[in-house]
Amino acid sequence: AKRRGYEAATVAYIKIVDFHGYMERRGLSMGEALLQGYGRLLRKSLRAGDFAYRAEDDAFALLMPGRSEESFDYLAGRINEVGRQLNESGFPDAELAIGLSAFRGREDGGFDAVVADAAAQAEQQLPRSARRA
Repeated sequence: AKRRGYEAATVAYIKIVDFHGYMERRGLSMGEALLQGYGRLLRKSLRAGDFAYRAEDDAFALLMPGRSEESFDYLAGRINEVGRQLNESGFPDAELAIGLSAFRGREDGGFDAVVADAAAQAEQQLPRSARRA
Protein backbone atom coordinates (compact mmCIF):
# COMPACT_ATOMS: atom_id res chain seq x y z
CA ALA A 1 0.00 0.00 0.00
CA LYS A 2 1.52 3.27 -1.12
CA ARG A 3 1.42 6.17 1.30
CA ARG A 4 2.81 9.63 0.52
CA GLY A 5 5.21 8.22 -2.05
CA TYR A 6 6.61 5.60 0.32
CA GLU A 7 5.70 1.95 0.24
CA ALA A 8 4.73 0.25 3.48
CA ALA A 9 7.25 -2.34 4.52
CA THR A 10 8.31 -4.48 7.43
CA VAL A 11 11.89 -4.65 8.64
CA ALA A 12 13.11 -7.75 10.46
CA TYR A 13 16.36 -7.62 12.37
CA ILE A 14 17.76 -11.08 13.07
CA LYS A 15 20.61 -11.56 15.53
CA ILE A 16 22.43 -14.80 16.12
CA VAL A 17 22.36 -15.26 19.90
CA ASP A 18 25.82 -15.29 21.49
CA PHE A 19 27.56 -15.42 18.12
CA HIS A 20 30.91 -14.41 19.59
CA GLY A 21 30.65 -17.15 22.23
CA TYR A 22 29.75 -19.59 19.44
CA MET A 23 32.92 -18.62 17.58
CA GLU A 24 35.00 -19.01 20.75
CA ARG A 25 33.58 -22.50 21.31
CA ARG A 26 33.56 -23.68 17.68
CA GLY A 27 36.19 -21.57 15.95
CA LEU A 28 36.19 -18.79 13.39
CA SER A 29 35.59 -21.07 10.41
CA MET A 30 32.45 -22.56 12.02
CA GLY A 31 31.24 -19.05 12.87
CA GLU A 32 31.65 -17.96 9.25
CA ALA A 33 29.96 -21.17 8.07
CA LEU A 34 27.05 -20.42 10.40
CA LEU A 35 26.64 -16.91 8.95
CA GLN A 36 26.93 -18.14 5.37
CA GLY A 37 24.50 -20.99 6.02
CA TYR A 38 21.91 -18.69 7.57
CA GLY A 39 22.33 -16.14 4.78
CA ARG A 40 21.87 -18.83 2.14
CA LEU A 41 18.74 -20.24 3.81
CA LEU A 42 17.34 -16.75 4.35
CA ARG A 43 17.81 -15.84 0.67
CA LYS A 44 15.95 -19.00 -0.37
CA SER A 45 12.98 -17.96 1.80
CA LEU A 46 12.60 -14.47 0.33
CA ARG A 47 9.81 -13.34 -1.94
CA ALA A 48 10.63 -11.45 -5.12
CA GLY A 49 11.21 -7.88 -3.96
CA ASP A 50 12.37 -8.77 -0.43
CA PHE A 51 15.91 -7.70 0.39
CA ALA A 52 18.29 -9.09 3.03
CA TYR A 53 21.72 -7.91 4.05
CA ARG A 54 24.25 -8.55 6.78
CA ALA A 55 23.78 -5.61 9.13
CA GLU A 56 26.44 -6.46 11.74
CA ASP A 57 28.91 -9.25 12.31
CA ASP A 58 26.15 -11.25 14.07
CA ALA A 59 22.98 -9.87 12.48
CA PHE A 60 20.95 -9.63 9.29
CA ALA A 61 18.34 -7.07 8.31
CA LEU A 62 15.46 -8.05 6.06
CA LEU A 63 13.28 -5.53 4.20
CA MET A 64 9.89 -6.86 3.12
CA PRO A 65 7.93 -4.31 1.03
CA GLY A 66 4.16 -4.43 1.19
CA ARG A 67 4.08 -6.05 4.65
CA SER A 68 2.58 -4.40 7.72
CA GLU A 69 2.19 -5.04 11.44
CA GLU A 70 -0.65 -7.47 10.68
CA SER A 71 1.88 -9.88 9.18
CA PHE A 72 4.37 -9.82 12.11
CA ASP A 73 3.33 -13.22 13.52
CA TYR A 74 3.51 -14.85 10.09
CA LEU A 75 6.91 -13.31 9.36
CA ALA A 76 8.36 -14.26 12.75
CA GLY A 77 7.19 -17.82 12.10
CA ARG A 78 8.81 -17.80 8.67
CA ILE A 79 12.10 -16.51 10.08
CA ASN A 80 12.02 -19.09 12.87
CA GLU A 81 11.43 -21.81 10.28
CA VAL A 82 14.64 -20.71 8.54
CA GLY A 83 16.35 -20.97 11.95
CA ARG A 84 15.01 -24.51 12.35
CA GLN A 85 16.42 -25.39 8.92
CA LEU A 86 19.75 -23.93 10.01
CA ASN A 87 19.69 -26.13 13.14
CA GLU A 88 19.02 -29.19 10.98
CA SER A 89 21.80 -28.32 8.52
CA GLY A 90 24.65 -28.75 11.00
CA PHE A 91 24.21 -25.91 13.52
CA PRO A 92 21.97 -27.49 16.18
CA ASP A 93 22.77 -24.98 18.91
CA ALA A 94 22.35 -21.78 16.86
CA GLU A 95 19.59 -19.52 18.21
CA LEU A 96 18.01 -16.38 16.78
CA ALA A 97 16.62 -13.18 18.28
CA ILE A 98 14.15 -11.38 16.02
CA GLY A 99 12.91 -7.80 16.07
CA LEU A 100 10.18 -6.57 13.73
CA SER A 101 9.23 -2.99 12.91
CA ALA A 102 6.94 -1.37 10.33
CA PHE A 103 7.90 1.38 7.91
CA ARG A 104 4.93 3.49 6.92
CA GLY A 105 6.70 6.53 5.57
CA ARG A 106 8.40 9.70 6.60
CA GLU A 107 6.44 10.01 9.86
CA ASP A 108 8.34 6.95 11.15
CA GLY A 109 11.55 8.97 11.21
CA GLY A 110 12.94 7.37 8.07
CA PHE A 111 14.06 3.91 7.18
CA ASP A 112 17.16 4.00 9.40
CA ALA A 113 14.98 4.70 12.45
CA VAL A 114 12.80 1.67 11.64
CA VAL A 115 15.86 -0.59 11.29
CA ALA A 116 17.18 0.76 14.60
CA ASP A 117 13.80 0.01 16.25
CA ALA A 118 13.82 -3.58 14.94
CA ALA A 119 17.44 -3.99 16.10
CA ALA A 120 16.54 -2.74 19.59
CA GLN A 121 13.67 -5.23 19.76
CA ALA A 122 15.98 -8.09 18.75
CA GLU A 123 18.51 -6.96 21.36
CA GLN A 124 15.80 -7.11 24.05
CA GLN A 125 15.13 -10.77 23.18
CA LEU A 126 18.72 -11.75 23.86
CA PRO A 127 19.58 -13.36 27.18
CA ARG A 128 20.92 -10.68 29.54
CA SER A 129 24.41 -12.21 29.36
CA ALA A 130 24.47 -11.78 25.55
CA ARG A 131 23.26 -8.15 25.44
CA ARG A 132 25.57 -5.32 24.64
CA ALA A 133 26.68 -3.19 27.56
